[in-house]
Amino acid sequence: VDATFLSYHGARAAEVHGICPEEVALGPGFACAWARFSEFVDGILNTIVATDSGSDDEGDEEPGLQRLADQRPTVVIVAHNGALYDFTMLLCECERNGVPWQRLEQWLFVDTLHIFEAIPMDIGGCKKLQCVSRFCSGCDHGMAAHRALSDTIVLRAVVEHISECLSVSLEELVRPFCQRLDVDMSARYLNALG
Repeated sequence: VDATFLSYHGARAAEVHGICPEEVALGPGFACAWARFSEFVDGILNTIVATDSGSDDEGDEEPGLQRLADQRPTVVIVAHNGALYDFTMLLCECERNGVPWQRLEQWLFVDTLHIFEAIPMDIGGCKKLQCVSRFCSGCDHGMAAHRALSDTIVLRAVVEHISECLSVSLEELVRPFCQRLDVDMSARYLNALG
């Protein structure tokens, strides 16, 4: 890819999310970031499995997704507008960087935009994360939009707020919206973007 092309599109993208190409260059490449994320997820899964196998008292279990003793917990990835962007981009970046993506087929994905469109309460006309955050909590938590950690913190606060308002657990709120990644559809979508 031509450096001028990258510079132009990086500058245009920075107008949207405020992250300049120079800042991106300071971060790890996708393969490294994906490896770190995969280790993080595996660490959580291993901790849950170890905790489950070490529990002798059935009365101490919290209600949640039921699974067989030898079955690993299900990973659920949650993102706002994830169906049209985040989940497809993960697949795209795995493919582009030669990183195996098959574990994506084992996980479930929830797009909170679908939740906000379906809930029986008025959260305002705009469904952008920052708008929904201001509506739900009266502030935007002082976080910068389009920053991974900031967006994660804001999204968690918003989803927790919605679950409290509806008097349902987080699991009950997201369960109807869990779906598998449609690899074929994502590939067609990426090809259409060209």
